[in-house]
Amino acid sequence: MLLGCQSIAPKDPESASNSAINNNQVSESVPPKVQHKRLRETLLAVSHQTYAETLNQCRYFPMGYSPCEGPARYIVYSIKTMSSAEQAKLLQQVEEYNQLDQFIQELRPITSHCQPKPVPRFSLINNQCRDANPLLKPLPMSNSNQI
Repeated sequence: MLLGCQSIAPKDPESASNSAINNNQVSESVPPKVQHKRLRETLLAVSHQTYAETLNQCRYFPMGYSPCEGPARYIVYSIKTMSSAEQAKLLQQVEEYNQLDQFIQELRPITSHCQPKPVPRFSLINNQCRDANPLLKPLPMSNSNQI
């Protein structure tokens, strides 16, 4: 039983920092921070798509770069209403966001304590995919002060 997608962020931090730009994934007419913000909002919207009939329809993806082990967070969502093409596009957006996030963070390093995020454990409550890990809190939909 597959409970989530694998981490799709590049393992090599040197190549990851410029891979989004080198692969022409970032439009030259859109600044990386603007593209990053748009992708963030798109990905956070997916976190509200949680309707499922079985646990097999629950998935997660790693979101954001963390200089510590693993991603900055995980997003739990459902594939119940997503086509295969929509799932593929989502994973492409996740990869692009994570590369941009790493690139931006490496431009302006922020020191913080490292605390790896636990991989989600799914539960299905009232036909909604939820993370059963009590350490994680729901994410806000959007905050104009965050980029």
